[in-house]
Amino acid sequence: MKIISNGIYNGVSLSSPFSAKKIDNYEKELKEHVDIAVLNHSFANGFDFPIEDCIKLSSRGTTPFVKLDPLSNPNKANLSFNLNKINYGEYDLGIKRFASDAKKYGKPIFISFCKAINNNCACGNSADKYIKAFRHIVDIFRMEGADNVTWVWEINVTPANYREYYPGDSYVDWIAIDGISSD
Repeated sequence: MKIISNGIYNGVSLSSPFSAKKIDNYEKELKEHVDIAVLNHSFANGFDFPIEDCIKLSSRGTTPFVKLDPLSNPNKANLSFNLNKINYGEYDLGIKRFASDAKKYGKPIFISFCKAINNNCACGNSADKYIKAFRHIVDIFRMEGADNVTWVWEINVTPANYREYYPGDSYVDWIAIDGISSD
């Protein structure tokens, strides 16, 4: 991904499946190239890396940003995908496969885990469990050699308790702030 001199990247969030038309329309309206495109991926839908969507995005010069979410519906509790199951290794095989496929993709990709966690506690988890799960997932990707991944820590602008969820500098490459507020 090329570094932009003004430090501002244009991005768009895509619903699955990938839609080139949606990006084309956005670029036409914005009169700018889309640098980053978000692909939401729920663990509830399995651990298949979205390789086809990533290839389509990179072929147009857009870097994929995959948001991994353990919840099938972030607005509802889904206790079958709580963070303890990640922390105790119940999903390691799936996460390893996802990481291996990300490595095979081979091009730069952004990945975040559990978007806007400080405003999304429907899964009934604490900051300590989140940090442990984030680190566990990053460690698996590192063990699989997926060094093409840039790890993004994504928080919500409100509430202001975000600092307690920070996984640490050695686990976070970029910080993303979601400006959507429930206020």
